[in-house]
Amino acid sequence: MNHFKTKSEFESFMREIDTILKAKNIPIPNRPLYAFREIAVRLHINLPITSTGQPIPSVYHGVSLSAHIHKWFEDLYGDRLKIDFSPAYVVLSIDNDPYRLKIPRVYGKCKFVFDKTFKKRANIFVNTTDNKKGLEINLCELIQDITKKKINSLSVDDQKKIMIFSANTFNTIYKLEKIELPFKNEALKDLGSAVKFILSYRDSFDQSKWFSLQFTEKVMKGMLKKRGIDFKKNHNLSELNRKLINNNLNIIPDVIISKIQCSAGVRYGEIDVTQKEAVEAHHASLFALKCLLKDIPDHVDLNR
Repeated sequence: MNHFKTKSEFESFMREIDTILKAKNIPIPNRPLYAFREIAVRLHINLPITSTGQPIPSVYHGVSLSAHIHKWFEDLYGDRLKIDFSPAYVVLSIDNDPYRLKIPRVYGKCKFVFDKTFKKRANIFVNTTDNKKGLEINLCELIQDITKKKINSLSVDDQKKIMIFSANTFNTIYKLEKIELPFKNEALKDLGSAVKFILSYRDSFDQSKWFSLQFTEKVMKGMLKKRGIDFKKNHNLSELNRKLINNNLNIIPDVIISKIQCSAGVRYGEIDVTQKEAVEAHHASLFALKCLLKDIPDHVDLNR
């Protein structure tokens, strides 16, 4: 038996459900799942969550109702329903232009290659160091909004630099994910903001540098807090570095800290920051993280 007499009645009901989920602060990618639960309770029915078929017009029960619900959300939100499982994005510099590089979600070992043909590749490779199998990933597919013409223009040296940067960054981000660390989630949000402001069209490079500082600061403070070591509530990375030294923890080279450190004035436009300086601060923050986590084993191999 149909639970709705007309399409407009179904549409009205779905808008009501979506409004309820908004009020509960349910993110868009999660709404279909929560909607099924809400609808099942309201209609007092058992409702299959999965539906492989197409909705049948004017049929609002069983698997057809499930299909109608899925289609309603897909029509309304499109790609916003997709969940991005990437642990982070970083900025890759190509010909002095910034590009967003996706750090893919990978379980187990993996290996980066640079294949400009974008051809289908085998899903496994043999790791020559420990003879374990892992996923092979084409870096060209991870660089956001780059054209094939730009990819094809890259020299062998350019490709090698991209490979090294990507592998180092991938390893570093995954090392951070492995460990229990206070302020880690907040630090990753700051990393995301640093990337966003570099790629912004509103000349927000000052904000990006500030968030690179915040990212590094939170990781350093997290390492100190994890060991019960007190620290001042300021933004002085050199002071935090001395705390790390005094407690036999890994430290960041002074030259790297100098590229990240800035005053709070950058948040208010009191200090001009160029795109180049923002990218340098961002890359320095990633290198700083690498230094702090150097004792943790790597996750990815280069195709040498």
